[in-house]
Formats: sequence, C-alpha cells, structure tokens
Amino acid sequence: MSVMELGGGMSCLAGLFVAKYGTPKNVFVTDGNKTSIENVQAILQCNTFACPTEGAVLKWGDQKDNYNQYNVIISADCLFFDEARLDFINCLYNYLAPKGLALVMAPQRGYTLDNFILQSESRGLVCKKLMNYSDVVWEKRLALMENCDFDDNIHYPILIKVTKA
Repeated sequence: MSVMELGGGMSCLAGLFVAKYGTPKNVFVTDGNKTSIENVQAILQCNTFACPTEGAVLKWGDQKDNYNQYNVIISADCLFFDEARLDFINCLYNYLAPKGLALVMAPQRGYTLDNFILQSESRGLVCKKLMNYSDVVWEKRLALMENCDFDDNIHYPILIKVTKA
C-alpha cells in the first residue's frame, strides 16, 4: 500500500507517523510551501522510518501528464482555501488510485466542507461524511460542547472518506 499526504504543513505529521509506525510500501508527504518541505527534509534526515519516505513541494494547481497513484491519501485542514478547492479536488482525483481511499479531515467551517463534498462529487469522487468516527474523540467533543470557547463549526474535525466513482 502506498500513502500520500496532501498539504502536510510544517511537519507532515500524519504522513510521517504512518511512515514510522505503519506498514505501507512507501509514503510521500507534500505541501505547497517550500519552507515547510525544507523542515520536513530535516525531519526525514534525523529519523528512521519503516518504509521509503519522501517529501516534496506540491502545488495543487500544477498539472502533470502522468501521476503516481496512491492507495491511500490523507489530508487535514486543507478545505478552507476557497480559491484552491478545485485544484485540491483535481489533485486528489489524479493521485488517488482507482480503488484507493482518501481520508480528509476538516471542520465544517460554514459551507466550506459541504462545498468540498459537492465539488468532489461533481468531479467523479464519492464522499462519505462521518461525524462520529471515534468514541474517544466523540466523547471529548460532547464534553467540550459545554465550554463557551468551543465552536463545533471551526474546532471539531469531521472525517470525509473519499473514493472514485
């Protein structure tokens, strides 16, 4: 199984965690920010991983003729860029293997998440929105609902399982 992380930020933590403690064939972590990937390269040099692991700058709107396809794509908190959403969706579509699974985590943020789902489905992807994907996380959410500083709309991450139609 090959794994890709899209928009991993300064540490690409999710992808590198999979590379360190999972059993994939290989992991490829990406972000559109050169400084983020320079930081990830330093992390890669200072650690050992259970599989071949690479990091690279990937701008979602940059189109290529051929794509390596991945069995699993992970991404967190990348849906709030309204102007980049279609590029993200196209990138997800192009890099996801035909029977692959993308796991996208993001808070609702008004209509941001729903717009992602609608636009993804228009592109030929199938999305399943999961609010309660972990009993532990769900219980923490319920406990935080009593806190006046907690805003479910921006603080609670929702899981979207994405496959190709």
